[in-house]
Amino acid sequence: MLEAKDIEEGLGSDSSWRIHAHEIVASTMTEAQRLAERGEAEFTLVVADCQTAGSGRFDRRWYSPPGEGVWMTALLRPDLSAECAPLLTLTAAVSVAEALDGLGFSVGIKWPNDVLAASGPYRWRKLCGIRAEMAVEGDRVAWVNVGIGINVGSVSFPKELSDVATSLQELAGAPVSRKACACAVLERLEANYRRLLKDGFFQIRHSWIAHAIGLGEPVRISDVDGEVSGVSLGIDGEGRLLVEVPDEGVRTILSGDLVFEVRASGSQSGASNA
Repeated sequence: MLEAKDIEEGLGSDSSWRIHAHEIVASTMTEAQRLAERGEAEFTLVVADCQTAGSGRFDRRWYSPPGEGVWMTALLRPDLSAECAPLLTLTAAVSVAEALDGLGFSVGIKWPNDVLAASGPYRWRKLCGIRAEMAVEGDRVAWVNVGIGINVGSVSFPKELSDVATSLQELAGAPVSRKACACAVLERLEANYRRLLKDGFFQIRHSWIAHAIGLGEPVRISDVDGEVSGVSLGIDGEGRLLVEVPDEGVRTILSGDLVFEVRASGSQSGASNA
């Protein structure tokens, strides 16, 4: 089990994180919401060895078995307008990607915040999922919970996930320390979060684009209004996807489910951990 004291020791005395570690929870998001609503300070982290009802974006089930991953939710209280809150999940994706870079892994980001790893030419499999929930007061953010699920040791995924998900252990061909992974991500998340609040999104956007998968490639985005197909051009200063749509020009997409139309076909799925 990932113990609070082990993570705190790995982070060092300069870290702002306060760790709440559990052996098993329904969801770290649910636990973090309870803490947020009772007034816990930002940089509170809920981490669990196992989730029985973990979920990702669009409430897709997240496979999170005991001892096989880093399942955690960070409570933050940024001084941001509600419309800027989506930048936090992109910031979290950049933080995970940079942390895994530092651990020797080569990963990419699929808009807006899925972290994927290559598993062959033009084929990507999901390594990490990120979601956020927030409360607002007026037009300002009261708190945001950023949930992060990283497949670390899972090498025997359920059948429906075996072609779309991967893990650090599978990529490395050897066991990977969950503590080292968690600490690396938390260090980058704290640094990038502080940078976002102080300097804005510019530098984080630059890192997001450096890790982006599918720039210049055909994509299809589904949302509540239907589907849009075109060529991905990257993101703007508000984290919105820029898509060049035939006979229409450039369209900005605030949210949706992105699928690569050509070549990166291994990355799309409606299943969990994908």
